[in-house]
Amino acid sequence: MQLMIAHYELQQYEEVVAIAKKICKIPQFARSKAHMAYAMSLENLDRLDEAENEFKAMKGRYSYFEQRYQYGLFLLRNDRETDALTIFSDMLNEEQHLSQMEKRSNSKWFSLAKAEVKKISSQQKV
Repeated sequence: MQLMIAHYELQQYEEVVAIAKKICKIPQFARSKAHMAYAMSLENLDRLDEAENEFKAMKGRYSYFEQRYQYGLFLLRNDRETDALTIFSDMLNEEQHLSQMEKRSNSKWFSLAKAEVKKISSQQKV
């Protein structure tokens, strides 16, 4: 999985996809950073439907905030502001129900989601 991340960072998307096909059945892969690299590699290879399916597979309530944030960005890059706004808003609504430790460990993703909501809202008013 570390090799997949390294290939992704080097923009070797075909390599990421090839490795993912070999390890996608491993339980640890399901919501890992390697899975996120796989989804974003598919997007970079213009395999958008497959990429979206992978992002959806990582979605979960009250967890996986980084993956959900990246999914929201994917939706924005594909001109689906309303869907992205839903993802970001869901994240922010869930924040109030988390423990202090969970809030603290995911604060980066909440603040980034807030910024995206503001940006989307200001663009929709124009």
